Amino acid sequence: FRVGDLPAGSYVLTARREGYVATTDSVTVVVGDIVERVMRMDGMPRVDRFDVRSAHISRWWPPPQELYRLEVTAEVSDPDGISDIDRVWIEVPEVGLVDTLVASGTPGQFLSILQEASLPVGVESLLGHDHVIHVRDRAGYELVSSARKIARVIDATPVASTPTSLATLIDPAPRFNWEPLRMPYPYTYRLDIVRVDENIQTVVQLLENIPADSVSLKIPTPLLSGEYFWTVSVVDEFGNRSRSREAGFRIQ
Repeated sequence: FRVGDLPAGSYVLTARREGYVATTDSVTVVVGDIVERVMRMDGMPRVDRFDVRSAHISRWWPPPQELYRLEVTAEVSDPDGISDIDRVWIEVPEVGLVDTLVASGTPGQFLSILQEASLPVGVESLLGHDHVIHVRDRAGYELVSSARKIARVIDATPVASTPTSLATLIDPAPRFNWEPLRMPYPYTYRLDIVRVDENIQTVVQLLENIPADSVSLKIPTPLLSGEYFWTVSVVDEFGNRSRSREAGFRIQ
């Protein structure tokens, strides 16, 4: 910006831009002189998206066999670059819950998985309460997101039928079967297929958005020889889910 014909004297300059912190500077104008000022503004961090969901995990081991947890994901950004983000955290003010999210493998994405035992109240007691995300940059400027609520906690648990009991399968692309689960709201199924190599577990296939009237699915991609387990989850329209216990099998 260029401003001319100013009377001599002292002035205060203020620069504003949407998404940035306003900054000010003082300048003294002398008749006949050209005065230059460079004003740098700090970009405000922002929350582009965040989700908070409940998860009910059934498992064989370790106890408890019925595990409830809160899953939080956030996408944040900053005009000065993602490296300017200092901290991202979730807060549920009414119950005193505060927890820092950690960076995932994707720039700008942060997450936290909170087991029920670490929460000040049970997951079901969080229903109806406002969940907000805070994001702060290295200069100390902070933004608070709009509030989200958990829609529901799913208590009903799907059951994986076959294969199970470490059955040995010849077909490398087997069909997976589960018991039907009728819910009074929209939902889909999800299959997780996990390979086990010397106690190292790797998700090799994740199949989502399986229609609610399905009770089986033949996987599209063959599996390599080895040991696996699979689970079936019911997922509602908001991403809340309930997962079956693990069912083991082998591919010959």
